[in-house]
Amino acid sequence: MARKAFTPTPIKPGFGRKIRHKHSGRWERKAPKKSRLFHQNAHTKRFFMNGQWVRMKLTTRDMRTLLKNAE
Repeated sequence: MARKAFTPTPIKPGFGRKIRHKHSGRWERKAPKKSRLFHQNAHTKRFFMNGQWVRMKLTTRDMRTLLKNAE
């Protein structure tokens, strides 16, 4: 199978719920729940592309994918 071109994932927060106490049974249902945004682990990295240095904002997942494909 041909390798697809790398496209970085869009850096935007994901939505979820935070439960303060993750215990079992009734207490978990009574535990305070709070809606929140889960921000991605983004880093700014420099890459040498097409004869010039380019700064890109990448997530950790993207950096791992680039490292894996480089080998």
